Amino acid sequence: IRIITIRGAANRAFKVSDYLIVASPEVMDFEYNKNAVDSLLSTLGRLAVLKDGTLAYINDDPDEEGMKINRDELNDLLEPSSIWTTRLASKFTDIGNGYVLLVGEDDVMPSYTSEEYWVGLVEDAPDYRKVHYTDNPYGNTYGDGRPELSLARLVGEDPVEMEATIQTSINTFLGLAGY
Repeated sequence: IRIITIRGAANRAFKVSDYLIVASPEVMDFEYNKNAVDSLLSTLGRLAVLKDGTLAYINDDPDEEGMKINRDELNDLLEPSSIWTTRLASKFTDIGNGYVLLVGEDDVMPSYTSEEYWVGLVEDAPDYRKVHYTDNPYGNTYGDGRPELSLARLVGEDPVEMEATIQTSINTFLGLAGY
């Protein structure tokens, strides 16, 4: 009889995972109905199992503005040598082979605003713009401005809406009729 500990099984599961689903239960509980959040997290867990993924939680303590994740701390966790990524499949850090799903809009999972960049001439004067609500820094792990990780964001006004989107993804993956 071979006995496998939960820790050992979890470590083996991490090592085949190239898909990281990042959620913040504490922040979502603060923003939304707890039962709806629990149901969404359960559905995200099913997606992670089906897609050889890992459901990762990042949390923060409330401050005077409520709950908010530090985007730079999250960004650090997505870097190639972080405590998260070193536990995942080695291909996760290869260009184009790591997948990340951020769960929640900017009030739950923060985004960035880009530095100003030149977009051209407007009325013969240089025009500079910023991109608001960008997730590119999370995917850009080499610091060259180009994303190495494939990144998506699950958005919705409430967890029920977001869960419906994930359930559709699961149904499509399973090849169920109508999807």
